[in-house]
This record gives sequence, structure tokens and C-alpha cells, in this order.
Amino acid sequence: MSITHQYIAKFWQENNIFSKSIEQNKDKPTFNFYDGPPFMTGLPHYGHILAGLIKDSVLRFAHDSGHNVPRHSGSDTHGLPIEFEIEKDLGIKTTEQVLTYGLSNYNEACRSIVMRYATEWEDQMGKLGRWIDFKNDYKTMTKEFMNSTWWVFKQLFDKGRVYEGVRIMPYSTTCGTPLSNFETQQNYQEVQDDSLYLTLQLVNQFDGFKVSVMVWTTTPWTLPANCALCVNSAIEYVLVKNDTEYYILANKMLSSVFKATSNIQILSTFTGDKLIGLKYQPAFTYNTIQPANPDKLYSIMADPYVSDDSGTGIVHLAPSYGDDDYRVCLQNGLITKETKLFQPLDTNGFVNSDIPNLKGMFYKNFKDKSSQDLNTYVVMELKKLGNYYDKRQITHNYPFCWRSDTPLIYRAVSSWFVKVEDMRDKLTTLNKQINWVPKSVGQSRFDAWLGSARDWGVSRSRFWGTPIPIWRNIADESDVICVGSSYELEELAGLAPGSIKDLHRHFVDDIEIHRNNKVYRRINEILDCWFESGSMPYGSIGLIGIVELLRNSDTGIEINNQGNPIIRTRDGQIHHILPADFIAEGLDQTRGW
Repeated sequence: MSITHQYIAKFWQENNIFSKSIEQNKDKPTFNFYDGPPFMTGLPHYGHILAGLIKDSVLRFAHDSGHNVPRHSGSDTHGLPIEFEIEKDLGIKTTEQVLTYGLSNYNEACRSIVMRYATEWEDQMGKLGRWIDFKNDYKTMTKEFMNSTWWVFKQLFDKGRVYEGVRIMPYSTTCGTPLSNFETQQNYQEVQDDSLYLTLQLVNQFDGFKVSVMVWTTTPWTLPANCALCVNSAIEYVLVKNDTEYYILANKMLSSVFKATSNIQILSTFTGDKLIGLKYQPAFTYNTIQPANPDKLYSIMADPYVSDDSGTGIVHLAPSYGDDDYRVCLQNGLITKETKLFQPLDTNGFVNSDIPNLKGMFYKNFKDKSSQDLNTYVVMELKKLGNYYDKRQITHNYPFCWRSDTPLIYRAVSSWFVKVEDMRDKLTTLNKQINWVPKSVGQSRFDAWLGSARDWGVSRSRFWGTPIPIWRNIADESDVICVGSSYELEELAGLAPGSIKDLHRHFVDDIEIHRNNKVYRRINEILDCWFESGSMPYGSIGLIGIVELLRNSDTGIEINNQGNPIIRTRDGQIHHILPADFIAEGLDQTRGW
């Protein structure tokens, strides 16, 4: 930093030049700017500096062209990046260890590191000459911002845009939480996996023979949760005799499965639709699922996703642990969206009490082979039961957790969702009104993403974040109360006004609501920190956020002449909320959203 730069920076600071510039234009039209906040667990890097200079240049131009340009800084202070740092420091690896350490201790440890570099950030931005308001900044962990996030959630809930459901999601057993599809794409690795061939006998004879179907899977550990098999109705299958045994598999994979075909006798050829509805004997009987249609349990279904370019053309379906598995079982009426699925793994990938004799066994050891895992146990049991045929290794790309660098699994996750799919057309229409620079990003990649966007799972089974403000009737799971702020919670719970000082889990989880002789307790999940990012326009108004503004306003939210929401407070101040006039973000944000 040159002597001249040092002098200018010192002059600006000592004479409050930035504050005076804001005061100078306070009565002029507002130029609405949203600053995508960084995590302050590390120092600024090149990407932050480049984006900061771009933002500062545009905002200075807006000021000089006659606009009031509020420039509130912000900090993302929740989420896995913070928890991951703390768990490394504390040597914590599982949810059980977090609870043993204590939720209060854990969350306060997270709080202690989130702003560790705040002073350095302010100093670096000052040296770069970027004008931004650190004194009236917003932090996602403050009561005011979390109140605003609760308010946004309740607005969606009251409009019928929030629901509880199940989705198969990529899941980190180390972090104990599902990941977004964007996070899943961050860390694919080439790995070797078990490729297992097993046989399952049909209940009734097929063409006059006692026949077994040849099934292929790369996840043997999911077999205890098996509910059905799946073929492709258009694929050509064969009934073959191998010595004294009879098997059904895809014709195209015959030589691959049996390798030497000289001892194989093909008895008949047919398409997969002939197999639909046939019942088979499962290898394991742990499954306690209560199917919507019992006749569909342990039967053969068909779906185009099954191919005959690998395996056997017949796959097993475990609706708890596969997206296609869940979809096919749902479409065929074996389960409904309300069906309680059989999930024998806990949040960190260990067998739970659903399989008592295996409780505590990890699902698959990828590096440490010193202890038995569920994957190996299943293979050994299949050999004992006579269902094992062969095991081979395959090499393929597989997603790993971008934080812990451990393999992900796909599992059914009970989640709270925000409806998106029914408004795709509106989203793409509104997107066309945005002036994207470069246009190709917004009008091709992002537009295509919006056009196929799925309902957004916003709940996470974690600890350091904004709690989902849902209180559930302990006697009736369908009876819930959505709370819109700490002040509303105080009223509902009969607490003194202003007595709730913090909205993190260790402050609100024990608060009960008693109404009409019913007891309501908060659900355990927190909100995905991306939901907080989406709530930023409502929570980033200086140090107060929208809830505090509305408490000091007679009119609430107004719609101005341009059709945009504003808040007019009692003292006459006008706060613009949406839309933003300018946002500058990295390309990764368009992929993430």
C-alpha cells in the first residue's frame, strides 16, 4: 500500500467521509443494493477482492449520478462451514457426540469463531478503498435477522407454500445432514466398489421350472431394506439352465454374467413385461415396512430406467436408499408419500435398533477394514443363505462430501419443503425481466435450471442455524403451529415480553406452547442456511430487520407506485425491500441456486 493510499484511507476514516456521502444523498432516490455476505472464518481472498471492487465501482457511480446508496455489509454466520471447523477442533464425528458434548456448548463454540476475522475484513476493505457500512451490518446469527427469517418462513407457510414430505437426497453420514444437489457436484471421485450378483427364487414356478432371478447391485448394504425388484418391460430376457439351476436375466448380459457360455442352455426368450407382478422370496426379513399394497411387496415391477448395458438387467429396489427406487415403488402403489419406510441406519450411517443384532455396525468401511461393516456382513450372509452368486469390482465416479471428503449415500430424508414446481413458469417469466451480465448466464443456464426446479427441501438435521419455527402437537403429528417471530413465541408460550434474547436451538428447543389442553414442542430441524440467504432482503435492513421495522410501523408493508414492497415507519422513513437494483455474485451462486 503506497504512502498516498495510506494517507487517503486515513483521511477518509478520520473525517467520516463515507458516512458524510451517505448523509449527503439520503433524500435522493434509493439505489437498492444487496451484498452477498461471506463467511468470516477466513481472510479475504482474490475472489472477494475482485467482487468487492466491482461492487464498489458500480455503487460509487450510482451515488455520483444522484442516488441514495445504502451499503450494509453482511456476514453468513450459520451452516456446515462453521460446524465443520468446530468439529475438527473438538474431535467430534457423530451426532451422538455433539449431544454428549451438549447442544449449548456446541453452539456457543460455533458462535465464538464466526467473526474471528471480522476486524481483518474491515481493515482490508478499507485499505482497498471499498466503502461499505460495517457499523450497521447484518449477521445471520443475530436475533433480529433470525426473526426476519422466521417471518419469511411464516409468510410462505400461511400461503400454503410449505409442506412436510420425504425425498431421497444425497446425504453425508459424517456431517449427519442431507446436501443440496449443488454441493453433491463439488467432489466426485473415482472409486472401486463391490459389484454383487445374487439370486432370489421366484415363489411360483416359471414355465414349469423352479427359477431364480439374477439380481445385480453395487450397494449390498441396502439389501436389508429391499422391497421389490425392477426390470425393463422392453428389454429382452432369457430363462437359462446352468448345470442344475435355472435363472432369469437380460439376454444381452448373459455372456458377461456367466463368462463362459458353453454350459448355458437358453430355454426361452421374452421381454420384461412377462415378469411384472411375479413374487420372489427376499434374502432378508428385517424389513418392517407397512406397505400401502401388501400384494406389491417382494414383487417384480418395471421401469425404463433399468438398462441391460451392465449388471443383469434386474435391480433391487430399496425405497429408503435410492431416488429411482422410491419413485418406482411410489408409482406402483407399494408405498405412498405417507408410508413409514424401513431405515436401519442412524443419522451417521450406523445400524440402529431396527436390526438389533447388528446395532452399531457402520454401513461400509471405505478405508479402515479392521472392523466388520454392514456391506461385508450382507455378502457373508448371502453366502450362508445360498443367494450369493459372484462379487466383482467396478470402477466408477462417486460423490463425496465436499466438507468431510467421505462418500455420500442416498437416503430418504423427512424434510420441510417450499413449493417451487408449481411456479416454474412464473419464475422463468420474471427471470427474463432481469438484466443479466453476461446475458448468457441468466438466459440460458439459469433459465434452464428454473424451468426444471424441484420443490426446495429447506430443513437440515444440524445444530448451528436458524431453527425451523414449527411447533408440533405431541399427540398429533399433523397438528402444527408456525411461529413468525420471538415476540409471537413469547405470546404463545405465555412468556414475558422481550424475555427471549436469542433464537438458537439451545434457547428455544425447550419452550413449549400450551393451547386448548394440547402441548406443542418444536421440531428438531434447522433451516438450510441458503434459506437465510434468500431471506436477506428482509433481514438486511441495517441492524434491525423486517420484524423490528414492522413493529415500529403503522402501515406494515406497502406496495409503491412501481409495484414494489416498501416499509414506511412512524418517523416517515421509507425502507425499500425489493427488487434489488444491483447484485454482483460469483458464477457458483447461479449453479447453487
